[in-house]
Amino acid sequence: MDEDTTAPQSPHHPAVAVTLAALRDWYDDFIGILVLNFLWMLSWMTIILGPPFTFGMGQYAHAMAYGRNEGMSAVLEGARRYIIKSWLAFAFFLLGLLILGVNIAFYWRMNQVWAAALSGLFALMLILWVMTHFYALAYFFELSEPSWKTALKNGLFTILAAPGYSFLVAGLGVGLLSLSMAFIIPLFFGIPVFSTLLAARSVRERIETYQLRDQSPTPS
Repeated sequence: MDEDTTAPQSPHHPAVAVTLAALRDWYDDFIGILVLNFLWMLSWMTIILGPPFTFGMGQYAHAMAYGRNEGMSAVLEGARRYIIKSWLAFAFFLLGLLILGVNIAFYWRMNQVWAAALSGLFALMLILWVMTHFYALAYFFELSEPSWKTALKNGLFTILAAPGYSFLVAGLGVGLLSLSMAFIIPLFFGIPVFSTLLAARSVRERIETYQLRDQSPTPS
């Protein structure tokens, strides 16, 4: 696959355009993605390898977003290089889920109008938390000096700058991933990898739309 350093031109809405681009990536490397997806599931069965392998998948998706199919070499390199950072990021994500989930349940059980409003507020924060992390992994590999803190900030700013676009893209990616977890079968069609590709394509499109850097991709 030749390197693609120009933003894809499309008559569609940007959210539709990046979805179609991610679908094309998924189709072009379908067999490789099925293998990668299977290995990703195995990594989470071990638990300890799950976060590093997910970061490796993020590096693979970043390369694919720029037209470079680096295959398992990108996955293994990303997993090896970011084993500590991946676990710290995963622990931080779980901590946020726990705090927000406890608050939602606590206020909901109080059966008061004001408490229900607070529960709804924490539910909205939970959605933003998940969406921010959806984008953060892709932003992490766009940075010349990868920083999870900066990647999270960029993910949040993307949502705040373009909420409609962000909810469409992240909603699709997270929604498909959630359905895969719930019904299992979609997992075997590479949905987790597709969601990662979608995030990478979306982040590239946002960077080029806002002209945050030149058209050449940053090194992984």
